[in-house]
Parts: sequence; structure tokens; C-alpha cells
Amino acid sequence: MENLNEKSENKLEDEVDELIRLMSIRFLTGGDKEFFDYESVDKNEMYDDLDIINKDQEEKYFDEEESNELENSEYTGIQDF
Repeated sequence: MENLNEKSENKLEDEVDELIRLMSIRFLTGGDKEFFDYESVDKNEMYDDLDIINKDQEEKYFDEEESNELENSEYTGIQDF
């Protein structure tokens, strides 16, 4: 009987894990509008990840700088012998 209880406990744990996974996906995709005010979080700068925002801005700056350097370069890609 103990083996049956272990299987039931394992199955229950698996089902709880699956429920948590599904509920997380539902929440993250905006499916809980009835229960949660997503807009209050989206518009609150306190929740913004400034490290990611700053990194994105740096990457954009350096990408634009690199693009400008290539446009203003005299390099033609043809070897001069």
C-alpha cells in the first residue's frame, strides 16, 4: 500500500507543478485581467529593470556609431594591389 501512496504523492506533485506552470503562463501572457491590474505595473517605472534598459540604450548607441563609421569609411572592400 505504501508504494501506491508514493505513486499518488508523485502524481499529485506532478499535477501541482503543471498547474503552477500553466497559471504562470496565463499570468505572464495577461490572462488574469479579471484578477490583476496589469496596467498599474506596466505604467509604474519603479518596476522597470534599469540595467536592461541601460544595456539596450548602449547597444543601440554603439550599433548606430558603428553604422555611421562604415558609411563614412573610404574602405571599398576591394584589395588595392
